[in-house]
Amino acid sequence: MRLKVTIAREPKHSDSVIAITWIKSDELISVGDDQQVLKWNLMNGDVQVLMHLPSMLYPTDMQWLPHDSTKQQLNDIFILTSTDGKFYICNRNGRIEKVVDAHQGAILSGRWSHDGSTFATCGEDGAIKLWSRNGMLRSILVENNYPVYGICWNGDDSSIAYCCGENCFIKVLKSQTLNFDFISYMALSYFRL
Repeated sequence: MRLKVTIAREPKHSDSVIAITWIKSDELISVGDDQQVLKWNLMNGDVQVLMHLPSMLYPTDMQWLPHDSTKQQLNDIFILTSTDGKFYICNRNGRIEKVVDAHQGAILSGRWSHDGSTFATCGEDGAIKLWSRNGMLRSILVENNYPVYGICWNGDDSSIAYCCGENCFIKVLKSQTLNFDFISYMALSYFRL
């Protein structure tokens, strides 16, 4: 196995990189505490500033809308979450299309469903919220007394796993099945139905 190392050209981030996401197999974008979103082309090594964020916007997470293989087209938006409790829907050219005040405190993670019809956000306020593709609130899925640090969808978008404190939970979105949570200590796992 060979590892290919590439030295980035200018521009580059001048502060911590917070999140990175694939656009397609040879392009990705990164966002950092320097309030820059950079677009990286892996085929030719080109790096471009996609957008400069407002000076008071500190990003926490970012994800590109998943590619729809049935339509054979590239989706052109991504979500960017921030410490101010807002998420930003941005287009491929780096323009902010919509700003939504979503959580009290920072949004810690935002994730698209695999089909691209919905995305979920979680935050310091202990809530998990589901949103339509255009940023309309669909539901408040969970409300906790503690921050929710991370979320992810399962493969068929029927469940969301999330972590809160030392616990991990699975919230089933289809009513025919049970929700469960588990606590993990080193190699010991405890499941509760």
